[in-house]
Amino acid sequence: QISNSIETEINNVINSLFPLFNSSAGEAIIEKQYWLFAPGAEAKDWNEFYEKGIMAISYSFRHDLKMFKTQKDLYNKYDDLTNSTGKMNTKRALLDISQTIKKGDVVIVKKGNHECLGYGLVSSDYYYSESGNYPHQRQVDWKSNGVWQIDNHNLPLKTLTNITEYTD
Repeated sequence: QISNSIETEINNVINSLFPLFNSSAGEAIIEKQYWLFAPGAEAKDWNEFYEKGIMAISYSFRHDLKMFKTQKDLYNKYDDLTNSTGKMNTKRALLDISQTIKKGDVVIVKKGNHECLGYGLVSSDYYYSESGNYPHQRQVDWKSNGVWQIDNHNLPLKTLTNITEYTD
């Protein structure tokens, strides 16, 4: 026998569970992502980035990435603005630092493909800084600074790589 008030009972249970969710209604729960980041060639800018509490990239692209609303928009206009066909890894890194990375994501700093130098948590949205060599920036709350050898893996050589799915 199903009670005539079953619909009301189900609604009451669902409504009582809403406070347990970490996101507001209709908003997807976004999980933390993990990123490998190279602070310049051979990590030459790591100490500066650590002291300033930032991660930053350049690629000599001096345009505020907030003006691009979609991946397609950035990819198409990049070629027009640079009068060249940009490398896919360059375009991807610009998209990732400006749109894909989120506050709370973990950034692991690497040097070459066998050393890690530290890690931190992203603490700001993307911003454009006209001063300095690296205009595309995010604030990072760096948690550690040192040198750790990675002997059982070759880290990717790209400047910025999402490694969230590679749990090993």
